Amino acid sequence: MGLVYLIQPVPQCWYKIGHTTKHDTLACLQKMYPAQSRIICVVGLVPNPQEVERALVQAFHQHFKPVICGPGGYFEGDVDDMRDVFNKVLSVNFTKNAKSCRGFGHEDVAFLNGIKLDELTVNDLLDLVFFNKDHERNQNIRKLDKKDGIVEFRVNDCWNPESIDTALPKIIRRMCQILPKFHIITESKYLKDLLYYKSVRGPLTENQIKQNMSFSKLWFVNR
Repeated sequence: MGLVYLIQPVPQCWYKIGHTTKHDTLACLQKMYPAQSRIICVVGLVPNPQEVERALVQAFHQHFKPVICGPGGYFEGDVDDMRDVFNKVLSVNFTKNAKSCRGFGHEDVAFLNGIKLDELTVNDLLDLVFFNKDHERNQNIRKLDKKDGIVEFRVNDCWNPESIDTALPKIIRRMCQILPKFHIITESKYLKDLLYYKSVRGPLTENQIKQNMSFSKLWFVNR
């Protein structure tokens, strides 16, 4: 298992494709590069990261200009086009050995029946549904850059960026669907920060989430 990623290391103008099997979270990956480096794409829990990296490098050679010779993949080009090629390659290679991710809005939440829902906070619900190691197919939202206005949704095993102006209300509506007797009150900025923190931290096991359950600045109010 490992991570495959596309990153723009500071202060370079080019982008690098890479993989690692030693660092299994986004936070660990960030420590491998200079501070403020821009992570464009990253996918974890890849069972064949070296093979996928080779496929990415081959695909990028067909679409973008290589800037450094050697075993690694270093390229110049439009970052949105790079993101599209990255996601297309991952949709083919990653799903060879992994179960497809459930699309946003179609998460498996049956396991919540055994949890005291009245005691859940939004922080807990995000972890249980979307950042839960024991339910990998539900891991379909992320925010990789704290400052930009983008949230990514995983669709057909590809990460699609969406404006935070529409993404946050969509996430809130979905959480209200999961717990229909509750109304969520929150500030968008705090929810944005939560998504970034959880994306960087990585998913937790269900037992870890239950141990961490506590009150937060987000809360539920009975309708």
